[in-house]
Amino acid sequence: MADLFLLQILSKRRNIVMSLIGASFCAALYEWIDMKILGTLGIVYIAFHLSDLTTKLIYNCLPRQLIDNTNDKAVVITGCDSGFGNALAIKLDGIGFKVYAGCLDVHGVGPQELKAKCSNRLNLIPLDITKSDQVSAATHLVASTLEDRKLWAVVNNAGVSCSSEIEWCPINIFENMLNVNALGPVRVTKAFLPLLRESQGRIVFVTSLLGRVTVPGFTPYSMSKFAGVAFVDGLRREMQKWGISVHSIEPSSYSTNSSAVDPMYKSLKNYWDQCPDDVQSSYGKEYFEQFKESLGAHMKGAKPASKITEVVDDMLDAVAGAEPLLRYIPALDNQFISRVLSSMSTEMQDVVLNQYEWIDMKILGTLGILYIAFHLSDLTTKFIYNSLPRQLIDNTNDKAVVITGCDSGFGNALAIKLDGIGFKVYAGCLDVRGVGPQDLKAKCSNRLNLIPLDVTKSDQVSAATHLVVSTLDDRKLWAVVNNAGVACSSEIEWCPINIFENMLEVNTLGTVRVTKAFLPLLRESQGRVVCVASMAGRVTVPGFTPYSMSKFAVVAFADGLRREMQKWGISVHCIEPSLYSTNISVVEPLYKSLKNYWDQCPDDVQSSYGKEYLEHFKESLSAHMKRAKPAGKINEVVDDMLDAVAGAEPLLRYVPAMDVQFRSRVLISMPTEMQDHILSQFSPKILPAAVVAKRSILPPLKSPYSGQKRPPLQRHMSMPVREKNLPETLQEQEENAESTSAFQFS
Repeated sequence: MADLFLLQILSKRRNIVMSLIGASFCAALYEWIDMKILGTLGIVYIAFHLSDLTTKLIYNCLPRQLIDNTNDKAVVITGCDSGFGNALAIKLDGIGFKVYAGCLDVHGVGPQELKAKCSNRLNLIPLDITKSDQVSAATHLVASTLEDRKLWAVVNNAGVSCSSEIEWCPINIFENMLNVNALGPVRVTKAFLPLLRESQGRIVFVTSLLGRVTVPGFTPYSMSKFAGVAFVDGLRREMQKWGISVHSIEPSSYSTNSSAVDPMYKSLKNYWDQCPDDVQSSYGKEYFEQFKESLGAHMKGAKPASKITEVVDDMLDAVAGAEPLLRYIPALDNQFISRVLSSMSTEMQDVVLNQYEWIDMKILGTLGILYIAFHLSDLTTKFIYNSLPRQLIDNTNDKAVVITGCDSGFGNALAIKLDGIGFKVYAGCLDVRGVGPQDLKAKCSNRLNLIPLDVTKSDQVSAATHLVVSTLDDRKLWAVVNNAGVACSSEIEWCPINIFENMLEVNTLGTVRVTKAFLPLLRESQGRVVCVASMAGRVTVPGFTPYSMSKFAVVAFADGLRREMQKWGISVHCIEPSLYSTNISVVEPLYKSLKNYWDQCPDDVQSSYGKEYLEHFKESLSAHMKRAKPAGKINEVVDDMLDAVAGAEPLLRYVPAMDVQFRSRVLISMPTEMQDHILSQFSPKILPAAVVAKRSILPPLKSPYSGQKRPPLQRHMSMPVREKNLPETLQEQEENAESTSAFQFS
């Protein structure tokens, strides 16, 4: 196995050669680059991560202090039928909170046992978070029964999971994962935000370590949790102005109802039975049985039910702790593993996660030691790779490519380039009679085919697949480029739930639909899948949370697909551009949509933010869009897309432009608190009207140093000594305090 591990790392000639060149380049730079600056940054970087881990270690060892006055506070928890939510409800009730426990079935065994274990403060409420009417009813129930309490926290704990190969999993399962795990918390959070603004309380999300790293076989689940992480980040950055804190709990696998093997086996058999005959025959029964065995082994690795207190204690601290963390990863071993995995390059992650059953902590520890060296060589390699001429594959005349979103922008420009080098291009467009598609047709050869393709409609995706199959002639389908996408900008609280749904429907599920439809053809050619994600799929910028959620999910899909398709010889590539001046970044449509969202907001939300805040948000949006790279530079992206489709040795992940690669690497490596501080520059510079009004009625803060000026502290030695020329005023203070002091310095 160790030989296989090394073989997979060194499987590409380019990886070896480029790494050697990168190392030589670093050595050459040593002669003239200011190593003091680099050295200082390196020391700070390592020290920061070490101190961060050490702080978490100490924090986990110390007793946790809880807030006072829990008797005037209430908490809403979703998913209390069993597991984490059920256990948390018992703990919170035990320390005086009024608990509203949301359950799918309030008459079930779990909820009834919960009721028996708790005081009469506990309220069981029927709550299916996929149904807006039930969320609305729960909100009204809470508001009408709070009495003299305030809503202190909302805990988004409800969730579902599944395990399946991407190609077996029906599209409705992807939809359900996103609807429950991603959109469910959005519905619940938006409904309770007005009550949380009054208390300046907390919002807690139970996400998962699979919201950071995609494990093969769990891609639909990971997509929903990646989107959940994006929502948490965006919400936290937007809620700072209200004094509402947002916290995430990211557990690994524990023995709860969601990790029970038998229901997963039953679902897996159902997915398999729905697969077309050609898919079943391609994989075979033996592979299916081995997948089940791997799933069983993975679930046996789950932590036992007795250890769920590791998670519940963190949830309790997030809700009721005096000094809660922003992000919790229960158990130190998981914190270490997640830190090492998250810091690896895409290629290294693929190797580790595809050998999930045998790799152990010793190997992970060794990889962790190589962390800094690997990142330096990786950046240098990418720099050199960007500088070298790119070689294209031969025999493009026997290959075809499908591209979505060719009405304008990147897709349109890529279609022209691919047609120019001999590919047969199927250009998917929303409106084939539009100006963009007709201009494209005029610029290309007769090999180009315009096809109507709305990626949200399964019938159009199916029709496009049949059209491609029937017109390939003697060619093979070489690549599918998932480029179609939409964007929006809005504060979370203004944005209607249907806009969140639409972002996921187009940007995420559209990519899934198209990819699954064309996989049988790609298996024949051992071709490529290219997904256009975004830097917003790695970092959530305030005001763009719905868009980021959809792109985080695309990144999770690309990672899972790539790891699952290696056995077929199909490569998967992800393009992650920053902001460019294309149709998606035009300000006027964004303003128009923003006004529409604002007009739909309830009166209390509009009055809380105020018109002035809305105008400042529009100014911030305009300033952000002005930072977009000019249209003349979209070739930075299109050239990377071309290399992903037709390059002789394509990369797995492209971040167009070296400046963006450097900034993204630095930003992603920062801890959450530092990211929040830097990204706050994208928020309006004024506070909402309700915050300003609340502050105006509070008495001004009195400085502890007003009045007589405090003498400066003078240090003469490492230990204070009375006789050492202390200033007269400070000497008098020391003498007056001497009689009451329990300690004497000599």
